[in-house]
Amino acid sequence: MGKGVFHGDVIRFIGIYVVGGIAFLPDVEPPITEEEEFEPYLPELEESAPPTDGPDLLWGRFLDDKIDGRGGDDQSNGYDGDDTLNGSDGNDTVIGGNGDDIVTVGHDNDLLQGLTGNDELHGADGNDHLAGGLGHDSLDGGARSDALIGGQGGHVLAGGMVQMHCMWMMAKIFCQAEQVMTP
Repeated sequence: MGKGVFHGDVIRFIGIYVVGGIAFLPDVEPPITEEEEFEPYLPELEESAPPTDGPDLLWGRFLDDKIDGRGGDDQSNGYDGDDTLNGSDGNDTVIGGNGDDIVTVGHDNDLLQGLTGNDELHGADGNDHLAGGLGHDSLDGGARSDALIGGQGGHVLAGGMVQMHCMWMMAKIFCQAEQVMTP
């Protein structure tokens, strides 16, 4: 096997296919369909601007992302991968996406959402809204009055005033809530 020859099951990677152990690129002229040496071409990605202390739109992609919103009212989404997202200061909306994500925010009123995966959502001193989604999530609202919504799966809820919403799961209702008053 020479340089650049792929072998394996079925893999798709930005226009490169491996089917039955032979790599081929259908979008090149002429199409590469045999075991040939080739240099796969990957287009350069546009580099995103770094976060500022003002409002930002920050988006992850398919890999494990680390996103720090800094100050300002930011909107962040990790999409796929096991992401680490930090909303920092400002009234932020931070969505973990698909994967086992860790979401942390600053001291303002923030919205944190885990979606799928086993997520950790950490609020702070603001009146935060945390929603776990699918998977076994850990939600910690921090101080103040927070809304903690577990979703489907097993969840650990802590912090502030806990508000638990009940869900039907397989014809049974599972609810548990504790009122914790903090000064």
